[in-house]
Amino acid sequence: MKSVDWTTQSTKVDELVTNYLGKTLGRGHIHKKDIQELISESRKAMDVDGLYMVEENLDAEAFVVTYGDFKRGVPNLIGLRKEDLSQKGRDAKSKFNADGLFGFCKTIEGKKAHVLSYGIFQEDVYEGSLNLIRYDIPTYEWTEEEQYHLVKIGRVFHQKIAMTHDRKMRQKLEGALAGERHQMAGMKRYMAALSYFSTGHLEANITKDVISNNMLEYYSGSEWMENAAQFKTVSELTEHYSIFLEGEDQKRFFEFMNRERLIKACEDGDTVQIFRFKSLTGKQNETWFEILLLLSKDESTGDIMAIQFLTDVTTEVNNGIILKEALSDAQKGEKAKNAFLFNMSHDIRTPMNSILGFTALAKKHIDDKVKAVEYLNKADASGNQLLKLINEILDMSRIEHGQVNLQMKPMDILEELKLSEESFRDEMVKRGLRLTVYKKITHPYIICDHLRVQQIIYIILDNAMKYTKPGGKVILKITETNEKEDEKTWYEIKVKDTGVGMSEEFQKNMFGFFEREKQTASSNSEGVGLGLSIVKGLVDLMGGRIEVKSAVDEGTEFLVYLPLQIYEGDEVKSDKVTVDTKEFCGKKVLLVEDNALNREIAKELLEEEKIVVTEAEDGSVALDILMHSKATDFDLILMDIQMPFMDGYLTTQAIRSMPNKKLANIPIIAMTANAFEEDRKKTFDAGMNDHIAKPIDLPKLFMAMKRVL
Repeated sequence: MKSVDWTTQSTKVDELVTNYLGKTLGRGHIHKKDIQELISESRKAMDVDGLYMVEENLDAEAFVVTYGDFKRGVPNLIGLRKEDLSQKGRDAKSKFNADGLFGFCKTIEGKKAHVLSYGIFQEDVYEGSLNLIRYDIPTYEWTEEEQYHLVKIGRVFHQKIAMTHDRKMRQKLEGALAGERHQMAGMKRYMAALSYFSTGHLEANITKDVISNNMLEYYSGSEWMENAAQFKTVSELTEHYSIFLEGEDQKRFFEFMNRERLIKACEDGDTVQIFRFKSLTGKQNETWFEILLLLSKDESTGDIMAIQFLTDVTTEVNNGIILKEALSDAQKGEKAKNAFLFNMSHDIRTPMNSILGFTALAKKHIDDKVKAVEYLNKADASGNQLLKLINEILDMSRIEHGQVNLQMKPMDILEELKLSEESFRDEMVKRGLRLTVYKKITHPYIICDHLRVQQIIYIILDNAMKYTKPGGKVILKITETNEKEDEKTWYEIKVKDTGVGMSEEFQKNMFGFFEREKQTASSNSEGVGLGLSIVKGLVDLMGGRIEVKSAVDEGTEFLVYLPLQIYEGDEVKSDKVTVDTKEFCGKKVLLVEDNALNREIAKELLEEEKIVVTEAEDGSVALDILMHSKATDFDLILMDIQMPFMDGYLTTQAIRSMPNKKLANIPIIAMTANAFEEDRKKTFDAGMNDHIAKPIDLPKLFMAMKRVL
């Protein structure tokens, strides 16, 4: 998107309107070709399918197109639809908004057209309109720029339609007035039309430094114009203007209004002069005005004349500021996207390279079982690293967009402390680290999202392990504090290490996306810098706080404070299920999966446990199999979600609606890559009995099978 400085530049349409006014005001009358040229050039500048003017034909008592320009011929058009008009347009004004705009759709020569109409009214009666058209777009939102341009041109054409209307009406008036009275009335209408275009305007003789009172028209209520009628010269008015400017704006304004400069500019053919500035009127926080001077030479006297327009352009300037901010945000977003892609490219390729490399080595040494198993174990570890990376990216995205819902359940925090110690102790021993665990807890049973609390502890412990050199130590301590708030007790989770520490500069941004300390980031430090972002997001979501103390080569201490509700029950029952896979022997499973490789893997794993597997490559095939089966043919269905022809949700709903109730009630487990909590909820809403996420985790699959069977 091209950047536009609204404080110093005009649009192409502004230039076209200015040129039109310069020509028509200079000679005092309007040529049809000037109107048609303005419409044609404006249509091209805005790049719309059509721009046309509709005027009332009093003789025919109808609205007709008088001027227009279209990309593809001139269709048969009218103004507003007949049902929108009554009493020859008197009630039509309610259709238009405060800016005089009304948008509607209509069919034109068999094509759907979006029309934006600027209504022109005389004494509240609809006299005509200027209209924009876009064809063959299902829905279209008219931009603020398009609306602004239509209003800008429409206000100018109000002059033309008003004059045409009055001329027609005068022909029907009995005893029409003649001579000077007609000329004065025409001048008043001309002035009224100009007031639509600007906040205020005047005519001045630049050469003689005189303001023409017969062309003096000012915007009521403006501090600029409260005493304007007393000024007889351009110089006096310039001095009056200047009190509302300051600094550089005031200096530039005096240079702009310099009479010698204006005279020379007109002689050089530079007849359009524009000055835009911020006013110090004090009525608004920030008000912007634009002065437009149209210069011309009076052929009879040789004097340089100027018609001056003053227009409140605050809205346009604010829109320009919004556009600049939007552009800046877009550029930041583009930079963030590029950083994301760069990090992803590197950090996905690293474990992927290991997976492919060790798999190739395993195939090469397939006859050497020890080596082959070693290589496959390393490939498996890299696969888990890749899965962890993907999960971190998804977690961060969901936290950022407010899509994480806490699943509050009773939890034994001492049991979690024990599990955390067991999960990390062996790996820390391998790395030459000493792990020490402390606890100071009165109420071990709490209500929280167990998995999210576990995730916070694991991420911080994992970082401490990765960034602590052999011989170092890591401390994990959980303390129930004396602090209470809203019937909740605060718990402190502390992880302290003797590792490489973090610089002060890095600590300023350590919770940002993909932030890693440059002096420690290496191929030996896994991860892409999302862990701390996830921790901060989860802590904030739980209403807690996080503190960090660190120095380079002196280690790091993380302090996480969480407000948790104490569970009043006697104990927290474990939800672990003990599974003996022998109980699945001979069970008959319908495997519904569209991906052939995934189907093959699942089939092999199930058949290893003596389970009988029937395959279906999508939901429609599965439904057909069931419709030709007996109730005893299957004990369980494993259902993928995203499949062609018929997805898992529709298939499940169809199964649950089958007339054979035993077939309709077969247990169904979703086995899908849709791994979020809302995905899990959708599977239950569709009628499934359980949900497990891919890639397949056999213990989790067998536990789900035990639950539903």
